[in-house]
Amino acid sequence: MDCSNLRTLYLTFCTMLVLICAVAVTLGDITDGREHPAVSVAIVVITGILAQVVQRVNSTPLDCTSATTLAATYWTRFFLRTALSESTALIAFALGIALGPWWVFFIGAAFAAIGFAQLAPTKRNLLRDQDALSLRGCAESLVAALRQPRTNAANR
Repeated sequence: MDCSNLRTLYLTFCTMLVLICAVAVTLGDITDGREHPAVSVAIVVITGILAQVVQRVNSTPLDCTSATTLAATYWTRFFLRTALSESTALIAFALGIALGPWWVFFIGAAFAAIGFAQLAPTKRNLLRDQDALSLRGCAESLVAALRQPRTNAANR
């Protein structure tokens, strides 16, 4: 998988967030007036903050022993950060259905959007990662590592 595939995958996750938003709006309020907005909002905010903290605390450095391991550790980190970011929106969606109100999804989506912005494979973010690698004495190019085809060993 190369950088263009990475960006396509990233955009797919962003699109998924928009589609879930459309479902949340379409469903609207299905709690029959038994809404618990304070509980839902509190759970979503706590979940969103925890997801952001875990992303920061569990930010293991990229392994620069070879281009293959560099790409593999980048992909692992990308999917972990995606899952953490997305989890807040999915929990908010479930809470919107179970406890109400439906609009609580937008709070979860905001936390997800913050996480997605931080993991986006933009030029700026890739340069930031490359700078961190260079400071650690790594001579590998992150972009070059991501552009090389994945071997069978990297796919396992």
